[in-house]
Amino acid sequence: MTAEGPFGYADKLLNNFAPKEVLFERGKRGMFEGNFGSKFFTFELDDWVFTETTAREKLLKHFEVKNLKGFGVEHLKNGIIASGTILQYLIMTQHTQIGHITSLARIEEDKYVRLDKFTVRSLELMGSMNDGGSSLLNVIDKTISPMGARLLKRWLVFPLKEAHQRTLECGGILLSQARF
Repeated sequence: MTAEGPFGYADKLLNNFAPKEVLFERGKRGMFEGNFGSKFFTFELDDWVFTETTAREKLLKHFEVKNLKGFGVEHLKNGIIASGTILQYLIMTQHTQIGHITSLARIEEDKYVRLDKFTVRSLELMGSMNDGGSSLLNVIDKTISPMGARLLKRWLVFPLKEAHQRTLECGGILLSQARF
């Protein structure tokens, strides 16, 4: 999934997704930490990785397509750069088995209820404010795989606006996403 927007939106995505590592351009640590703090593990990459041409070529080659229109991200310059950078990082760090990455999707902001980090914290969605307390995630997380845990977490921090349910086919098991 990819998106782009102002620092506030990026901060919301970083806090809600809580990535294990954040990639940024070499020499821009001060700018990153000035906007997002130093709580994330980070990895710096050379500036050539962050060019639109390099990123677009990497994505086109990986997905074996002529353009990115089918993914709905053609107009997202920074989203393309971020996605291409991630692919380059995976290749550089010996993660050559990336054939399972078969699609790219845009985070459609208008489909989700906007939850800022204070709301997520106050509702105790991801962590409890009390010692020994349980978050909503702790209570309902009965997933058996890391992929399922990440999907559940994404559903919690990005609740859909629409009232009906969406059913997903996932490895022969039907999962239903309740919308809040």
